[in-house]
Amino acid sequence: MIKGKAKLEFGTGDIRVTGIVSEGIGALVMETWDVPHEIGEKEKVEEGWNTINAEAIMSFTKIESIDVVIEDLKDIKAIMLNEYPKRELKTYDHGFDLDSFMWAEEKRSNGDWIRSMDDETLAKIFPCPESAGLLEQVCNHDDNVDCHQCILHYLQEETDE
Repeated sequence: MIKGKAKLEFGTGDIRVTGIVSEGIGALVMETWDVPHEIGEKEKVEEGWNTINAEAIMSFTKIESIDVVIEDLKDIKAIMLNEYPKRELKTYDHGFDLDSFMWAEEKRSNGDWIRSMDDETLAKIFPCPESAGLLEQVCNHDDNVDCHQCILHYLQEETDE
């Protein structure tokens, strides 16, 4: 299953790839380095590191799935080196737009649409957090400007959950 869309552009040393296993599930966790490193450079996983900062995670519940990805990566490498023996099977040189998939139309639910909204837009449709029992302060519901600011403030607050 693929959840969301992301394009990973390798080749400049700015993507950190960390392999982990959690509860029997293997994963490659990818995040952007603040400063590019030498390609292939390994860095110790520091204490307190967490997947929360990941921009992409490839997870594997079966080892066979890892083997498939490895084989396809080997094929891509051979093609790029012009050493692929079965070139007619897997090579296409059609000038593909490798960014267009990011903006391709896809069916979305109303929930997807709401989740994609920025805070300003959400503040226009979100009910007052005080009247919904989410906030302990008293709002002046006669003043839409203050109510809008209150909702915006609530949406941008850090949560404990």
